[in-house]
Amino acid sequence: MRSRLVGAFLFVLTIVLLAQNIPLVGYLRDVEVDRQRTGLERDAFVIAGRAEELLESGTLSGDVTVQRLVDDYRSTEGHRVVIVDRLGAAQMISDETAVSGVDYSTRPEIGRALTGQIASGERRSETLGVELVFVAVPVFSGDEVIGAVRLTSPSSEIDQLVDRRVRGILLVVLIALALGVLVALVLAQGVSRPLRALQRSTNDLADGDLSTRADPHNGPIEVRDLAYAFNRMSSRLQALVEAQRFFVGDASHQLRTPLTALRLQMEQALSTIDTDTERARDELERASDEIDRLQHLVEGLLALARLEHTASPRVPIDVVEVARERVDVWMPLVEERSGSLVLRADPEIRARLMPGALEQVFDNLIDNAIDASVGAPDLEVDVKRIDDGRTLRIAVMDRGRGMSSEQIERAFDRFWRSPENTSNGSGIGLSIVERLIEAHDGQISLTPRPGGGLVVQVLLPSSPPRALDE
Repeated sequence: MRSRLVGAFLFVLTIVLLAQNIPLVGYLRDVEVDRQRTGLERDAFVIAGRAEELLESGTLSGDVTVQRLVDDYRSTEGHRVVIVDRLGAAQMISDETAVSGVDYSTRPEIGRALTGQIASGERRSETLGVELVFVAVPVFSGDEVIGAVRLTSPSSEIDQLVDRRVRGILLVVLIALALGVLVALVLAQGVSRPLRALQRSTNDLADGDLSTRADPHNGPIEVRDLAYAFNRMSSRLQALVEAQRFFVGDASHQLRTPLTALRLQMEQALSTIDTDTERARDELERASDEIDRLQHLVEGLLALARLEHTASPRVPIDVVEVARERVDVWMPLVEERSGSLVLRADPEIRARLMPGALEQVFDNLIDNAIDASVGAPDLEVDVKRIDDGRTLRIAVMDRGRGMSSEQIERAFDRFWRSPENTSNGSGIGLSIVERLIEAHDGQISLTPRPGGGLVVQVLLPSSPPRALDE
């Protein structure tokens, strides 16, 4: 991965440098050409100014000042000067091999300068066999053109200057690429190191090490977010596996007792069915009770298993309507025991809950309150809003045996039952309720009720009334 990141970074950097510097080379050549032409034009006008009076008087060829200027140009390799009169005849030439008096009027640039215009450009000299940069300017006497001055310079001079600039640019490009390699290595190392560490953690998790965790504080923010998500996944997976392990252990332990008792009762019934019919009937009745207990236990275990591994979508629920319905369902059993079951509820309480969850909460809490009652059940169900309507509070209160502080601490343990409880419950009702409440981001607590008994309080996030119709 590191080599790919470095290669990609250098590829992009190279494209950027080429896109920037290729036009720059052309621009540098244009600048050098313009600079040379400007210099030649300036010098040509200087020489034209010196030659003006001499051309009028016809004494140009003997003037020392102009000759010195011409000689200075001749001393520079490849530079040439030609001064012509109004007819285009050469009056002074820097090239010693050339002859004065030669007609230059046929040269395009000389002809244009004799018309009073400035001529500049590049062309190939067939005589010299090189590319030339030229400038030809007119020599004025008042408004009259009395001659012209032409300066030429080989284009190779510009090429040499541009080559030097290009070599400088290439050096800068190489330095930039070298620095780019260093930066790319640092960046690639910064990205690849945490990714490799995350890969090692992933491999450890795949090999069964559920305690492995990635470092969520190393690397760029995207890698840190990925490491954080990985840690959440591994923590949840570890919790699920551990919960499954505990669940299997608890289930096997709790199922062993009723199965053993059932087997013994069936053996007793079989051994006495021919000799003692009454005793066999009693054993079979006890076996039937044990089967009922086993059925409740298995149903509770299945409910817990579903809660551990599923998360149904939440829908708007009319809490008061559900509470009223469940109270009506349990009322006959309470009245059969000469007890009372009172519901107090604020109007129009809504919450977004999993379908069927609230029914299980009410059923388990009311059933436990009935079992905990001594004599006739005296139960109250209270449903109201608190915290300015943001929280739903459900309280189920009884006048039963109550619990000590030590028993309250263990009340939500799976399969735990109070020593005073003589019912055939499985001991997982409160565990189911706690799991349901936690799945809805709520809280459940047990507190002694003043005057005797117990208060089971459930707090859940509430919804505004319009949530029911959304």
